[in-house]
Parts: sequence; structure tokens; C-alpha cells
Amino acid sequence: ATAALYESLAQVEGSELRSIRYDRLRQQMTATIAFESFADVDRLTTIVNSTGLTARSGDSRQSGAKVVGDLTLENAS
Repeated sequence: ATAALYESLAQVEGSELRSIRYDRLRQQMTATIAFESFADVDRLTTIVNSTGLTARSGDSRQSGAKVVGDLTLENAS
């Protein structure tokens, strides 16, 4: 999942990984990522979903010149 996330991030210009958390009980990884715009959050979600993982975008918020959003990834079921 981490490799797919890094490969997907490379396709969204200006994106920056801030943190990764893994919930072992839920078997989910949550990444906090900085983007250039709100549209980039949706773009990354679509790209990750095309890798065979399930990605859901969570809260996104403006933080200075960047948009910071959470992306939850898990194995597709």
C-alpha cells in the first residue's frame, strides 16, 4: 500500500506526504498529504483506486497556501 501511495503521489504535482498512520485492527493506512488545490485530493483518490486499493478522502482543509487532506487506504474487498 505504501509503494502504491508513493507511486500515486508522483503523479500529482506539488503533493507532499506529511504523515502515515496504520491501524492494525482495521487494517487501514491513513496518510496526511499536502496538495496545491482541493481538486488534487480527488485526483489522488482516483489514481490510488486505480491501483487495486480502496482509497477514501477524509477531511481536507486549507492550511496557508496548501490544502491538507487525509486519505484512508485499505485492500479492495
